[in-house]
Amino acid sequence: MRSNMMHLPVGLICCVLSFYWLSAPGDAAAVPASPQIECRIGYQPFSSPTGAIFEVMKRDRLLRQALRRQNITLSFMPAMKGSDSATLFKRGGLDAIAMGDMPVIELALNRPITVIGQFRHNYVTVVAPRGATPRSLKGKRIGNVFASAGHYALLKTLQNAGLSERDVTLVPLDINEMPEALINGSVYAVAAWEPTPSRLIAHQPDRFSSLGRQSSSGYLSVSRAFANQHPESVSLLAAGLARAINWLAKDDANRQQAAVWNKAAMLELSGKASPLSTEELRRHLTADLQAISYSARLPVPKSLGENLLFDEFRFLRDVGRLPETVQWGTVRTSFDVSVMERIYRNPRAYSLNRFDYELR
Repeated sequence: MRSNMMHLPVGLICCVLSFYWLSAPGDAAAVPASPQIECRIGYQPFSSPTGAIFEVMKRDRLLRQALRRQNITLSFMPAMKGSDSATLFKRGGLDAIAMGDMPVIELALNRPITVIGQFRHNYVTVVAPRGATPRSLKGKRIGNVFASAGHYALLKTLQNAGLSERDVTLVPLDINEMPEALINGSVYAVAAWEPTPSRLIAHQPDRFSSLGRQSSSGYLSVSRAFANQHPESVSLLAAGLARAINWLAKDDANRQQAAVWNKAAMLELSGKASPLSTEELRRHLTADLQAISYSARLPVPKSLGENLLFDEFRFLRDVGRLPETVQWGTVRTSFDVSVMERIYRNPRAYSLNRFDYELR
């Protein structure tokens, strides 16, 4: 090769050598890049503060950049109700999911999950005509989202009145359909999560009031398979949740911006403008974040057997929603407190107070 190249122009020799080097076996340039893994997160824009928080996370450049270094891309998949996300999660269509406590309990008993953070602690409410009593629900049509936190509140309200689901007619409704159905009388009551019940009562206090109310929490969970395969990416997701809450805590303008994004997401998902104003969404967001002290930390393990989740688990088993053979330990061990605790112990390493959001 050397003798033949002696008679070639210098420029041509450089081209030949460049081609030879680039095409040489084992060269890094010839190794194809590894395919990126997609992490799909399900969330509910019509739930407060869920919708606003995950709209913020969706725009987190720091989170996307950190995950890209792990060869992972991020996509957010909105749903009208948690049961839609749960069904998709069970089928392997989601890797992470944001949902309420009752759905988390049922999900943990159907598919191995790891709960890594909390983002909500407010109330779900049964709203009925003013002056109604729990006993007056007997024989009535009630708007409900099956297997939701609202469903749990309804079951508890019925039980307190000596009634059960068999004594009423459950009408399946999406959360955005409930206000109109209640106002036009096609249902007697609705079981809904915030901000829907508060708005119904605030805007028509002479017509509607709370008939039953239960505490409810919201959690970010990942599939156990994803957590085992990508442990550092799970930590980055937890950091993204904590950072979003910190950004929202920073000032009112940030919460206002998140409310704008949330309202737009509601419109895109349902095709209808939300009846809630941006200001109403901001107020609910502020109150809901204050309720969790602007922290994504989970309850400590020793309290998991004595808190709302355990009461819900026991109640669901007592009323036949869960098999009598299932054990609380299956749910309890799904909570990994250590992930979020590590994030908060290392705020600089996980950039909890450094923000870079796509403000559009």
